[in-house]
Amino acid sequence: MVKRKRKQQHVQFSLHMIFDLVALVLIWRGIWNLADEYLFPGLGDLSNVVGIVMGLLFLFVNDHLFGEYKKK
Repeated sequence: MVKRKRKQQHVQFSLHMIFDLVALVLIWRGIWNLADEYLFPGLGDLSNVVGIVMGLLFLFVNDHLFGEYKKK
C-alpha cells in the first residue's frame, strides 16, 4: 500500500516536472522571439551581444540581491 502510494507520488511529481519544463521552454521561446523582433532588429550580432550582457547582468543582480539567503 505504501509502495503504491510512493510510486503514484513519483509519477505525479514527474508529470508536474514535465509540464513545468514545457511551460518554461514556451516562455523562453516567446522571450527569445520578442528579443529578436525588438532588440536591435536587423542587427543580429549586436542583438546577441546585448542579450548576453543583459542576461549576465540579471544573473549578477539576482545573485547580489538574493545571495544572502544562500549563506544561511
